[in-house]
Amino acid sequence: MTASVLERLPTFTLAAMAIGFVVSLAFGGRFRHLSGKSFRVWLLLPIGLLLQVLVQRDSAPAPFALLLLSYVCLILFGIANRRLTGMWLIVLGFSLNLLCIGLNHGMPVSRTAIGSLGLHEKPVGVKHHLERSSDKLVFLGDIIPVPSPVNEALSFGDMIMTVGVADLLFNLMQPPRKEARARSRKRGSRPVPVVGKLEAPPLDDSPLSPDLQRVLDLVQADARSSST
Repeated sequence: MTASVLERLPTFTLAAMAIGFVVSLAFGGRFRHLSGKSFRVWLLLPIGLLLQVLVQRDSAPAPFALLLLSYVCLILFGIANRRLTGMWLIVLGFSLNLLCIGLNHGMPVSRTAIGSLGLHEKPVGVKHHLERSSDKLVFLGDIIPVPSPVNEALSFGDMIMTVGVADLLFNLMQPPRKEARARSRKRGSRPVPVVGKLEAPPLDDSPLSPDLQRVLDLVQADARSSST
């Protein structure tokens, strides 16, 4: 509870990342496709994450302001890259956390949630505090107990953000659309069997039966009589 996003969410987030990787590989994704992806205003991502770490230091100036700024950087990065599938879930998760932290000058931590996990340490630092009667929108706080190996109380924003991370990684590893369409056409194509030309049966030179010969003679005689 006392750590930053980088320190307190790795188990939960890494599990989501692993799921995203495994499922993507199962559906034809490859790690090589990650190298071809580009992000807009990518500097906002490391800046936001570094600020999350910085606010945990006792010597950090205006830690609460830096905390809010870190979320703004992360949200702006997500909005700039909203074209990527899963990014909107990440933006929504960060936004819910920012709203709750901004209203309460820190994230409220449910006593019931940490008690059910057997945690007795009081959260310290600018980012978290035990739930107070004056806190607002406490349902957006850390109220969801997640047992071992995570063993943390998480917020709805954390959960939504983690699902977004898994969805984002899954789609980033998928082949580009052109390659996927070519692969689909290749799978769907089937060799067309070559059908030879039909040959007419050979003429039979065997003599006609007497009855058939008589019928043919009558037809020919009738044709000659009608012509005269």
